[in-house]
Amino acid sequence: MVRLRTLRPQLKRDPLDGCTLRSEGSLPLPDRYLYRGVSPDQHQAGRGLTPKKPGAFSEVVMISDERPLPLDGSWTVGASEQNAIRLHECQQAGLPTAGLSTTPQLDRARVYALAGSSRTTGFVYCLDRTLFASLGVREYIVADHVASPSIPEDNEVILVASDGGALPESIIAEIIDAAV
Repeated sequence: MVRLRTLRPQLKRDPLDGCTLRSEGSLPLPDRYLYRGVSPDQHQAGRGLTPKKPGAFSEVVMISDERPLPLDGSWTVGASEQNAIRLHECQQAGLPTAGLSTTPQLDRARVYALAGSSRTTGFVYCLDRTLFASLGVREYIVADHVASPSIPEDNEVILVASDGGALPESIIAEIIDAAV
């Protein structure tokens, strides 16, 4: 069972507090967890780990006057994972792919859980990276694929399930209540 913890933003605390599961041979603690901010609606409906566009994580990108794309050399011809990564993070437009956005920073995930400051409730999923390989979850570190990420301070990592669908719930180490 996943433990629910309340995040008290007024307190200064270790961002990994509460997510301190350790085992021999595990990743160093700062690298072990990724965080995903989700809305109360997503959480209640069980869609916090479901991508907007389930399926293959490969995209063909069409350039048009309606959707101008930066011509920075990071796009490829034809369907590719590179295009899917670029499209996923492009201009924070929320374009649908089979990937899910995460960050290694709890405070940034909280921003997304609360939609900036437009919501007073939300949840942050603490995801255990040591389980990803055995469960077929692939990671794409955006900065490794995109020269100028839209929101560099997010240090975004896109997660994709092996079947292009929902990520397995068993990767959740903890659910944090991000309520204000």
